[in-house]
Amino acid sequence: MHEMTASIDEERAAPPRIPDTELIDQRGQSVRFYSDVMKGHIVVINTIFTTCTTICPPMGANYAKLQKILRTQGATNVKLISISVDPLVDTPERLTKWAGNFGAGPEWTLLTGTRSNVQTVLKALRVFAADKNEHTSMVLIGDDTGTNWVRTNALASPARLAELALSRKGP
Repeated sequence: MHEMTASIDEERAAPPRIPDTELIDQRGQSVRFYSDVMKGHIVVINTIFTTCTTICPPMGANYAKLQKILRTQGATNVKLISISVDPLVDTPERLTKWAGNFGAGPEWTLLTGTRSNVQTVLKALRVFAADKNEHTSMVLIGDDTGTNWVRTNALASPARLAELALSRKGP
């Protein structure tokens, strides 16, 4: 089961292999993970599932606060990405409803897809958990080059997450 106060310290993350795997966004559009979602952006990536009742709602609320801070700072090159760890249940409609609970704007993309494609992306980013209930409250923050990445707790203060995002190299 999730640890509500999972302690993940900030640490430099080994650069992930960023796949260009096909996923589906919350609008039901087929997108390529790298070329359509990440390219040209600093990204803040977490994993969620819509039926989660423990850590995912607080992470969604934290992303909402982060989104507001980034908007206030005019950070148009930062994209928030939430990838479902339960793609068989998390349809685009479910993701849209979940995101709506937190006021997700256009800079926040929620992704699902075939189980195989979602697993490919999660494994490449080193955030895969075989059981959806074992996914962590970790957030991966980096630029689209994959060279300047950090992992930290997704429940860290939104101000700190914004600071980490804005300190990435970026495009």
